[in-house]
Parts: sequence; structure tokens; C-alpha cells
Amino acid sequence: MIPYPEYKLWKVFYNLEPWGFENSEFWVAEILAGIHNSQVSKRSQLKKPSHWLRDMKKLVIRAIYGERRKQDYENQTGETVDTSTPEGKKMASEKVIAGIKAMFGARVKDTRK
Repeated sequence: MIPYPEYKLWKVFYNLEPWGFENSEFWVAEILAGIHNSQVSKRSQLKKPSHWLRDMKKLVIRAIYGERRKQDYENQTGETVDTSTPEGKKMASEKVIAGIKAMFGARVKDTRK
């Protein structure tokens, strides 16, 4: 148990310096580097943990720009959906489901069957 003022300070600190994803990502990268480095025969083949770290900011930005390019393409080709009609609503929901499946793989199940 810690006093409430100290709890508030830790909460502010966590907003500034979050731990979690980056920390676990580094632990995994250290393990991968250790496994790799134990199997190489030359010193020049050694790799640092940073070799396996993902740059999540870059990946998120790339995904956002990729989605934006896709939307621009759809706007240029004239694929618009009128959601005031039942057919348009069905097409829009199919597009949304296809987008979610593209983001999360085949783990999404359609419950409308």
C-alpha cells in the first residue's frame, strides 16, 4: 500500500514513461539474440537485441498511410455505397467485415449466419 499522493505521482510517471509493451518486446529480443548468438560460429555474425526490435511507431504510420491510399483509390474508382438502401447497408457491412478480417486475420467470425 502506498499513499494516494505517491500513487498519483506514479500514475503521472507512467503516462510519461510507460512500461509494458516496449519492456516485454526488449526481453523477447534479448532472448532471440542469445539464442542466435549461441549458434553462430563467427564473431561477425553476432547480433544485438535491437536487431529484433520492431519500430511500432513506424509500423503504425505505415498502416495508416496504407489505409489512406486504399481509401483514396476507392474514392478515385467511384466505389461509393449508399447506406440509405438495404442493399447499400449490406454492402457497407460487408466492406467493414472484410476490413476487420484484413486487420485481424480469419479470427473474426460472422455471427449473422
